Amino acid sequence: MDFGLALGGLGALAGGLGSFFGGKQQADAYGKAAQMALDASAPWRNAGASALPIIQREIGQGFQESPGYQYVLDQALRGANRGANAQGLYGSGARANALTRTAAGLASQEYGNWYNRLAGLAGLGQTATQSAMPVISQATQGQGSAAGAATAGLGNAVQGFGNNLLTLYAMGKL
Repeated sequence: MDFGLALGGLGALAGGLGSFFGGKQQADAYGKAAQMALDASAPWRNAGASALPIIQREIGQGFQESPGYQYVLDQALRGANRGANAQGLYGSGARANALTRTAAGLASQEYGNWYNRLAGLAGLGQTATQSAMPVISQATQGQGSAAGAATAGLGNAVQGFGNNLLTLYAMGKL
C-alpha cells in the first residue's frame, strides 16, 4: 500500500472537516450578527408598529379624548368666556360664535400636533427597520456564503480522499 497517497487522502479529509466546521462557525457568527441587529432595533420597531394601529383606527377622532387637547381646550374656552364676560357679552350670540371659532381653530391645530406625534413615532419604527435591514442582509448573505464554502470544502475533501483510494485500488495497492 502506498502510504503517501493514503496519508494525502486522510489529510484532505481532515482539512475538509476543518473547513466545514470553521465555515459553520463563521455562518453561526453571521446569524448572531443578524439577530443582534434585529434585537437592537426592536424597541423602535415596536414603538412604530404600536403607533400604526392608533393612526389607522383613530384618524380624526381619538385626539379629542387626549388629556393634552382637553386641557388646552378648557383653557381657551375659559379665556373666551372671561373676555365675553368682561365685555358684557356673556349670554350673547357673539359669545357662542367666539366659543365655536375658538374650539374649531384649536381642534384643527391640536389635531395636526397629535397626528404629527403619532406619525413621528411610526416613522421612528420605519427608520429603525430601514437601518437594520442592510446589516441583516449582509449578515444573511455572509451566513449563506460561509455555509456554502464549508459544505464545498468538505465535499472537495471527501472527493480527494475518494480519488486517492481509487488511485490506490487502480494501482493494485488496496
